[in-house]
Amino acid sequence: VTFRTTACIQMQGSSGPGLCAQGRGILPAQVFFQPYRPGATYPSTGRGCASKGNPPQPYCQENGPFTVTL
Repeated sequence: VTFRTTACIQMQGSSGPGLCAQGRGILPAQVFFQPYRPGATYPSTGRGCASKGNPPQPYCQENGPFTVTL
C-alpha cells in the first residue's frame, strides 16, 4: 500500500534549489512550478514509498532524473 510520494522539479540553469511536493496515502505528489519559461529544460526526480510484506515493512524506490524541454 502506497503511503508517501515525493516529486521534485527545477528549471535547468536556475540558481534556486527547485521545488518539491509530497503526496500522502494514495494521493500523487503534484508540483506547481513557477515561473514557467517556454523552451526551458526541467529536470525532475521522484520517490515513492509503500508497505509490503508480513509484517509490513517500508519499501521506497527512487525515480529519475528525467529531463524534458517544455
